[in-house]
Amino acid sequence: RTSRGKQLEYLLSFPQRFSPEIAYPTLLALPPGEQTRELAQVYEPWFPFFQEQGWVTCCPVVPSNKLFFQGAERYLPYFMDHLESQMYLAGGKFYLFGVSNGGISAFRAATLNPERFHSITVCPGWPKPADVNRLETILNLPVNFLVGDMDTRWRIKSEDFSRKILDMGGDAMLELIPGEGHMAFQTISAARLLQTFMRNVN
Repeated sequence: RTSRGKQLEYLLSFPQRFSPEIAYPTLLALPPGEQTRELAQVYEPWFPFFQEQGWVTCCPVVPSNKLFFQGAERYLPYFMDHLESQMYLAGGKFYLFGVSNGGISAFRAATLNPERFHSITVCPGWPKPADVNRLETILNLPVNFLVGDMDTRWRIKSEDFSRKILDMGGDAMLELIPGEGHMAFQTISAARLLQTFMRNVN
């Protein structure tokens, strides 16, 4: 619960033989669509691989009808504080990931709390205008845009913003997924995602 009593629900995946005394790389995955529990579960097929690799995966569910870029983002610091009170994060930060509305939410979370993340990966995603005005806050983070080459609107946005971040002196990578549309994330293996998350992370 937050300090104001709002209850947050989330999915959590631990490595085997988890110990609260050990620091683990930890993925904060923001769900797509309406960001409900059912949509958070689209990430579950990746959980076993990340467990085997010694990662913790956490996926919060919106506590109301407000998405994580429409007001519910104010609850994410409480959520991250809660997790950090229960376990150690490798490097003291989260790896941030989101698909579609989760990708948009990832930019909202990162530009408001850049010090809490190792990297940002969206598949797909792009920053809303309020977050564009704060892009300078994430120029020290690797930002990874993955998008289906047939997902025209999101591809154009990804191309534009990856170029903008590079022009600002940041670290952006754009990867087009051949022959895929908006659901391109379903074709990506967990192993490939893990490599992307860790790209250029110190």
